[in-house]
Amino acid sequence: MITISIKHDMTNITRYLDDIQRKQVPYATARALTKTVQGAKDEAGKQIAQRLNRPTRYATSAMYIKPATKAKLEAMVYVKDAGMTQKSGMKSQADVLGHLFAGGKRKHKNFEGALLRRGYMSRGEIAVPGAACPLDGYGNIPAAFIVKLLAYFQSFGESGYKANMTAKGRARMEKAAAKGAAGAGVQYFISRGPGHWFGRGSWKNGRSQKLPRGIWQRQTWSAGSSIKPVIMFVNEGAYKRYFDLPAIASSAINANFSNEFDSALSEAMRTAR
Repeated sequence: MITISIKHDMTNITRYLDDIQRKQVPYATARALTKTVQGAKDEAGKQIAQRLNRPTRYATSAMYIKPATKAKLEAMVYVKDAGMTQKSGMKSQADVLGHLFAGGKRKHKNFEGALLRRGYMSRGEIAVPGAACPLDGYGNIPAAFIVKLLAYFQSFGESGYKANMTAKGRARMEKAAAKGAAGAGVQYFISRGPGHWFGRGSWKNGRSQKLPRGIWQRQTWSAGSSIKPVIMFVNEGAYKRYFDLPAIASSAINANFSNEFDSALSEAMRTAR
Protein backbone atom coordinates (compact mmCIF):
# COMPACT_ATOMS: atom_id res chain seq x y z
CA MET A 1 0.00 0.00 0.00
CA ILE A 2 1.29 3.45 -0.92
CA THR A 3 0.31 5.37 2.20
CA ILE A 4 1.22 8.58 3.99
CA SER A 5 0.09 8.92 7.62
CA ILE A 6 -0.23 12.31 9.30
CA LYS A 7 -0.13 12.35 13.09
CA HIS A 8 0.13 15.20 15.54
CA ASP A 9 1.25 15.42 19.16
CA MET A 10 -0.86 18.05 20.91
CA THR A 11 1.01 17.90 24.26
CA ASN A 12 2.69 21.27 23.82
CA ILE A 13 -0.58 22.93 22.85
CA THR A 14 -2.89 21.50 25.51
CA ARG A 15 -0.72 22.75 28.40
CA TYR A 16 -1.80 26.31 27.55
CA LEU A 17 -5.53 25.56 27.35
CA ASP A 18 -8.22 25.58 30.03
CA ASP A 19 -10.23 22.47 30.88
CA ILE A 20 -13.09 23.19 28.47
CA GLN A 21 -10.69 23.85 25.60
CA ARG A 22 -8.64 20.78 26.48
CA LYS A 23 -11.72 18.56 26.20
CA GLN A 24 -12.32 19.80 22.66
CA VAL A 25 -8.76 19.23 21.46
CA PRO A 26 -9.19 15.58 20.29
CA TYR A 27 -12.18 16.57 18.14
CA ALA A 28 -10.42 19.63 16.73
CA THR A 29 -7.24 17.68 16.06
CA ALA A 30 -9.07 14.85 14.26
CA ARG A 31 -10.99 17.36 12.16
CA ALA A 32 -7.83 19.31 11.29
CA LEU A 33 -5.91 16.14 10.36
CA THR A 34 -8.74 14.96 8.12
CA LYS A 35 -9.01 18.34 6.40
CA THR A 36 -5.24 18.38 5.92
CA VAL A 37 -5.08 14.98 4.24
CA GLN A 38 -8.08 15.96 2.11
CA GLY A 39 -5.97 18.84 0.83
CA ALA A 40 -3.10 16.45 0.10
CA LYS A 41 -5.50 14.12 -1.74
CA ASP A 42 -6.85 17.00 -3.84
CA GLU A 43 -3.33 18.17 -4.73
CA ALA A 44 -2.26 14.64 -5.73
CA GLY A 45 -5.37 14.30 -7.90
CA LYS A 46 -4.64 17.66 -9.54
CA GLN A 47 -1.08 16.59 -10.35
CA ILE A 48 -2.31 13.32 -11.86
CA ALA A 49 -4.79 15.22 -14.04
CA GLN A 50 -2.17 17.75 -15.17
CA ARG A 51 0.92 15.59 -15.64
CA LEU A 52 -0.44 12.37 -17.14
CA ASN A 53 -1.34 12.29 -20.81
CA ARG A 54 -5.14 12.10 -21.15
CA PRO A 55 -5.70 10.37 -17.78
CA THR A 56 -8.84 8.33 -17.34
CA ARG A 57 -11.32 8.66 -14.48
CA TYR A 58 -9.71 5.50 -13.11
CA ALA A 59 -6.40 7.39 -12.77
CA THR A 60 -7.70 10.73 -11.55
CA SER A 61 -9.76 8.99 -8.82
CA ALA A 62 -6.79 6.96 -7.58
CA MET A 63 -6.38 8.77 -4.26
CA TYR A 64 -8.26 7.94 -1.07
CA ILE A 65 -8.17 9.13 2.53
CA LYS A 66 -8.80 7.53 5.90
CA PRO A 67 -10.10 10.18 8.30
CA ALA A 68 -8.74 10.67 11.79
CA THR A 69 -10.92 10.03 14.83
CA LYS A 70 -10.83 11.32 18.40
CA ALA A 71 -9.67 7.86 19.48
CA LYS A 72 -6.96 7.68 16.81
CA LEU A 73 -5.40 10.99 15.89
CA GLU A 74 -3.97 9.80 12.60
CA ALA A 75 -5.20 10.47 9.07
CA MET A 76 -3.97 8.72 5.92
CA VAL A 77 -3.81 9.56 2.23
CA TYR A 78 -3.05 6.69 -0.11
CA VAL A 79 -3.42 5.18 -3.56
CA LYS A 80 -6.41 2.84 -3.69
CA ASP A 81 -5.32 -0.72 -3.03
CA ALA A 82 -6.77 -4.20 -3.65
CA GLY A 83 -10.46 -4.55 -2.92
CA MET A 84 -11.27 -0.89 -3.58
CA THR A 85 -11.95 -1.15 -7.33
CA GLN A 86 -15.54 -1.05 -8.52
CA LYS A 87 -15.35 -3.84 -11.09
CA SER A 88 -14.58 -7.45 -10.28
CA GLY A 89 -11.23 -8.61 -11.62
CA MET A 90 -9.97 -5.07 -12.24
CA LYS A 91 -6.53 -4.31 -10.84
CA SER A 92 -6.29 -1.65 -8.18
CA GLN A 93 -4.80 1.77 -8.82
CA ALA A 94 -1.91 0.83 -6.53
CA ASP A 95 -1.13 -2.11 -8.83
CA VAL A 96 -1.43 -0.10 -12.05
CA LEU A 97 -0.08 3.31 -10.97
CA GLY A 98 2.03 2.41 -7.95
CA HIS A 99 5.34 2.75 -9.81
CA LEU A 100 4.54 6.42 -10.47
CA PHE A 101 4.45 7.06 -6.70
CA ALA A 102 7.18 4.70 -5.51
CA GLY A 103 9.46 4.29 -8.54
CA GLY A 104 10.81 0.94 -9.69
CA LYS A 105 9.12 -1.49 -12.08
CA ARG A 106 5.43 -1.49 -12.83
CA LYS A 107 3.33 -4.60 -12.38
CA HIS A 108 2.25 -6.54 -15.45
CA LYS A 109 -1.26 -5.88 -16.73
CA ASN A 110 -3.75 -8.73 -16.96
CA PHE A 111 -3.29 -9.22 -20.71
CA GLU A 112 0.49 -9.16 -20.30
CA GLY A 113 0.13 -11.93 -17.73
CA ALA A 114 -1.80 -14.00 -20.29
CA LEU A 115 0.97 -13.50 -22.86
CA LEU A 116 3.57 -14.44 -20.25
CA ARG A 117 1.77 -17.64 -19.37
CA ARG A 118 1.67 -18.63 -23.04
CA GLY A 119 5.39 -17.98 -23.37
CA TYR A 120 5.02 -15.17 -25.91
CA MET A 121 6.51 -12.52 -23.62
CA SER A 122 9.48 -12.79 -21.28
CA ARG A 123 9.44 -11.82 -17.62
CA GLY A 124 11.68 -8.83 -18.22
CA GLU A 125 9.40 -7.34 -20.88
CA ILE A 126 6.31 -5.17 -21.04
CA ALA A 127 3.87 -4.67 -23.93
CA VAL A 128 3.53 -1.28 -25.65
CA PRO A 129 1.29 -0.25 -28.59
CA GLY A 130 2.73 -0.46 -32.12
CA ALA A 131 1.83 1.57 -35.19
CA ALA A 132 -1.14 -0.66 -36.12
CA CYS A 133 -2.59 -0.84 -32.62
CA PRO A 134 -5.93 0.95 -32.14
CA LEU A 135 -6.11 3.36 -29.20
CA ASP A 136 -9.08 4.83 -27.39
CA GLY A 137 -9.60 8.49 -26.57
CA TYR A 138 -7.25 8.20 -23.59
CA GLY A 139 -4.41 6.65 -25.56
CA ASN A 140 -5.00 3.16 -24.15
CA ILE A 141 -5.47 -0.14 -25.98
CA PRO A 142 -9.25 -0.83 -26.08
CA ALA A 143 -10.35 -3.79 -23.97
CA ALA A 144 -12.29 -5.26 -26.91
CA PHE A 145 -9.14 -5.36 -29.04
CA ILE A 146 -7.15 -7.02 -26.25
CA VAL A 147 -9.88 -9.67 -25.93
CA LYS A 148 -9.74 -10.19 -29.69
CA LEU A 149 -5.97 -10.75 -29.66
CA LEU A 150 -6.05 -13.06 -26.66
CA ALA A 151 -8.83 -15.06 -28.31
CA TYR A 152 -6.90 -15.17 -31.58
CA PHE A 153 -3.86 -16.66 -29.86
CA GLN A 154 -6.04 -18.81 -27.56
CA SER A 155 -4.46 -17.12 -24.54
CA PHE A 156 -7.41 -17.19 -22.14
CA GLY A 157 -6.71 -19.13 -18.97
CA GLU A 158 -8.84 -22.24 -19.26
CA SER A 159 -8.15 -24.76 -21.98
CA GLY A 160 -11.09 -24.76 -24.37
CA TYR A 161 -12.45 -21.51 -22.92
CA LYS A 162 -15.32 -20.34 -25.13
CA ALA A 163 -13.71 -16.91 -25.77
CA ASN A 164 -10.68 -18.50 -27.42
CA MET A 165 -10.96 -18.22 -31.18
CA THR A 166 -11.19 -21.45 -33.15
CA ALA A 167 -9.12 -22.26 -36.21
CA LYS A 168 -12.22 -21.60 -38.34
CA GLY A 169 -12.63 -18.17 -36.77
CA ARG A 170 -9.03 -17.24 -37.52
CA ALA A 171 -9.39 -18.53 -41.05
CA ARG A 172 -12.43 -16.32 -41.66
CA MET A 173 -10.41 -13.27 -40.63
CA GLU A 174 -7.46 -14.25 -42.79
CA LYS A 175 -9.51 -14.99 -45.91
CA ALA A 176 -11.84 -11.99 -45.82
CA ALA A 177 -10.27 -10.38 -48.89
CA ALA A 178 -10.20 -13.59 -50.89
CA LYS A 179 -13.95 -14.02 -50.34
CA GLY A 180 -14.64 -10.49 -51.50
CA ALA A 181 -15.57 -9.19 -48.06
CA ALA A 182 -15.18 -5.50 -47.31
CA GLY A 183 -11.68 -4.58 -46.21
CA ALA A 184 -8.59 -6.74 -46.10
CA GLY A 185 -7.97 -10.16 -44.69
CA VAL A 186 -6.14 -9.95 -41.36
CA GLN A 187 -3.65 -12.33 -39.80
CA TYR A 188 -1.78 -11.87 -36.52
CA PHE A 189 1.49 -13.55 -35.67
CA ILE A 190 4.17 -13.48 -32.98
CA SER A 191 7.74 -12.49 -33.70
CA ARG A 192 10.22 -13.83 -31.19
CA GLY A 193 12.86 -11.40 -32.40
CA PRO A 194 15.77 -11.31 -34.87
CA GLY A 195 17.77 -14.50 -35.03
CA HIS A 196 14.89 -16.84 -34.19
CA TRP A 197 13.99 -19.39 -36.84
CA PHE A 198 10.42 -19.99 -37.93
CA GLY A 199 8.57 -21.96 -40.58
CA ARG A 200 8.50 -25.62 -41.49
CA GLY A 201 11.74 -27.49 -40.89
CA SER A 202 13.03 -25.10 -38.20
CA TRP A 203 16.57 -23.78 -38.85
CA LYS A 204 17.31 -26.15 -41.74
CA ASN A 205 14.45 -25.22 -44.06
CA GLY A 206 12.93 -22.30 -42.21
CA ARG A 207 13.72 -18.59 -42.24
CA SER A 208 15.48 -16.36 -39.74
CA GLN A 209 13.16 -13.83 -38.11
CA LYS A 210 14.08 -10.20 -38.76
CA LEU A 211 11.16 -8.46 -37.07
CA PRO A 212 11.45 -7.11 -33.49
CA ARG A 213 9.71 -9.04 -30.71
CA GLY A 214 5.97 -8.56 -30.48
CA ILE A 215 2.60 -9.13 -32.13
CA TRP A 216 2.40 -8.21 -35.81
CA GLN A 217 -0.46 -7.80 -38.22
CA ARG A 218 -0.45 -8.95 -41.82
CA GLN A 219 -3.19 -7.45 -43.97
CA THR A 220 -3.87 -8.95 -47.37
CA TRP A 221 -5.65 -7.32 -50.29
CA SER A 222 -6.16 -8.62 -53.81
CA ALA A 223 -3.31 -6.31 -54.88
CA GLY A 224 -0.80 -7.25 -52.17
CA SER A 225 -0.16 -7.21 -48.45
CA SER A 226 1.44 -5.20 -45.66
CA ILE A 227 2.97 -6.01 -42.27
CA LYS A 228 2.69 -3.62 -39.33
CA PRO A 229 3.52 -3.83 -35.61
CA VAL A 230 0.53 -4.14 -33.29
CA ILE A 231 2.03 -4.66 -29.82
CA MET A 232 5.76 -4.62 -29.17
CA PHE A 233 7.53 -6.48 -26.38
CA VAL A 234 10.21 -4.17 -24.98
CA ASN A 235 12.63 -4.48 -22.09
CA GLU A 236 11.12 -3.38 -18.82
CA GLY A 237 12.89 -0.36 -17.41
CA ALA A 238 12.79 1.11 -13.90
CA TYR A 239 10.64 4.18 -13.39
CA LYS A 240 11.65 7.20 -11.38
CA ARG A 241 9.12 8.41 -8.83
CA TYR A 242 6.77 10.70 -10.75
CA PHE A 243 4.51 11.86 -7.92
CA ASP A 244 6.12 12.64 -4.55
CA LEU A 245 3.32 11.85 -2.12
CA PRO A 246 5.43 12.50 1.03
CA ALA A 247 6.30 15.97 -0.28
CA ILE A 248 2.66 16.64 -1.16
CA ALA A 249 1.57 15.63 2.35
CA SER A 250 4.33 17.67 3.99
CA SER A 251 3.35 20.74 2.01
CA ALA A 252 -0.29 20.28 3.03
CA ILE A 253 0.69 20.05 6.70
CA ASN A 254 2.81 23.19 6.59
CA ALA A 255 0.21 25.16 4.66
CA ASN A 256 -3.03 24.03 6.26
CA PHE A 257 -2.83 22.20 9.58
CA SER A 258 -2.46 25.18 11.94
CA ASN A 259 -5.31 27.10 10.33
CA GLU A 260 -7.50 24.00 10.19
CA PHE A 261 -6.85 23.29 13.87
CA ASP A 262 -7.61 26.86 14.95
CA SER A 263 -10.81 26.84 12.92
CA ALA A 264 -11.90 23.43 14.25
CA LEU A 265 -11.15 24.37 17.86
CA SER A 266 -13.05 27.63 17.53
CA GLU A 267 -16.02 25.80 16.09
CA ALA A 268 -15.85 23.17 18.86
CA MET A 269 -15.76 25.85 21.55
CA ARG A 270 -18.67 27.73 19.97
CA THR A 271 -20.88 24.66 19.96
CA ALA A 272 -19.63 23.12 23.24
CA ARG A 273 -22.26 22.57 25.91
